[in-house]
Amino acid sequence: MFKKLAPNWNHTQQRQKLEIEARKSQETFLRHHYQKYDEPLPPVWALVEIMTLGQLSKWYGNLRHGADRNAVAHRYNMDETNLTSFLHHLSVIRNLCAHHSRLWNREFTFTFRVPGHRPSALVASLNPKDSRRLYNTLTVLAWLLDSISPQHHWKQRLKTSLLQHSIDPLHMGFPTDWERRVLWQENTT
Repeated sequence: MFKKLAPNWNHTQQRQKLEIEARKSQETFLRHHYQKYDEPLPPVWALVEIMTLGQLSKWYGNLRHGADRNAVAHRYNMDETNLTSFLHHLSVIRNLCAHHSRLWNREFTFTFRVPGHRPSALVASLNPKDSRRLYNTLTVLAWLLDSISPQHHWKQRLKTSLLQHSIDPLHMGFPTDWERRVLWQENTT
């Protein structure tokens, strides 16, 4: 099944941008690639190292075949439409952070598509009643971190930060029972 590409997506143009950025990069692995191989672009594992989060989100979302997006999303027990939506949302959040915008009690105009059935630990931990606030974003980040780096301490550091700075998590869309929800108990993958 083919996906209809985003109307403003121009594959040739985006590829040329990546080629330029890769050639300008001072990364050792990219300099090695261009010294050793006569190819316009390094392999994708090298390119993602220099992509911005926005670029990564757009390239993933514009993969032609849903099966390719699903191959990535299934690594996190997610559906490709949910992961595509979340990556786009995360790039918006990243840009807000980069410009020192307020996050803690913000209502986002762009939200991500909330998973309906799986992964069950994630779905059970989300707050569908307040989907425009930061809690659901943090919950999906926690899920992904549990999947990618099971020994991480990010959830504990978040809890500690909320306590140390006397932040009321209810203003960020946290449900009153958030700490008892399965995802916030321990690493869930």
